[in-house]
Amino acid sequence: MDDTARRAGVPDRAGTRRPAAATAAAAVLAGLHPQAEAEFKSAGTAYLATLPDGEGKSEGIRLGEAIAAKILATRATDGADAPDAYRPRTAPGVYIPTPITVASTWPNVTPFAMTSQSQFRPQAPVALNSEEWAKDYNEIKQFGGKISASRSARQTEDARFWLITGPQSTEPLVRQIAAAVHGPDRGRGGRCGHCGHGRQIPLQFLASDHGDP
Repeated sequence: MDDTARRAGVPDRAGTRRPAAATAAAAVLAGLHPQAEAEFKSAGTAYLATLPDGEGKSEGIRLGEAIAAKILATRATDGADAPDAYRPRTAPGVYIPTPITVASTWPNVTPFAMTSQSQFRPQAPVALNSEEWAKDYNEIKQFGGKISASRSARQTEDARFWLITGPQSTEPLVRQIAAAVHGPDRGRGGRCGHCGHGRQIPLQFLASDHGDP
């Protein structure tokens, strides 16, 4: 947790980083998951007990509490828990995902790090009557068939991997990387997972804004 604070530029005045990060993490998790509030607070208290007392620790705790309150207030109205109002309506040539959809409300969620979901919006799809669309369609038929003489073994392996999307496909990779880099250190492994999620979520915002499945 202190590594995250260091990278974020939080000054370590007499050891404030660790208590600040621990306090903020425990408070935010308790606020987001009230059913496990006692567990998170207990874990946070137990960790803080391992740190030396002093003004730095006290200041760090106050800083962590302030940060947690700001995060919870910001996310309370971010739209992440809005009801799913998606209903499939479309016209020929316009893609829509078939129910049940995942994160259909995310195009309206306030982003974490971007200014808006459309900040990095790609260009519109090519026209259905264009030469490029016909070329892409034929390429998909050529390489995407169940039996294809054009597709390599590696391409087949990649395609099978991406049949699974979302956390089912990405979480095992993050865990494997964390285990390979940090071994049994659960603290650093957890930070690795946190960084992985921090990079995945903006991509999910972009996909939901663009209408990709």
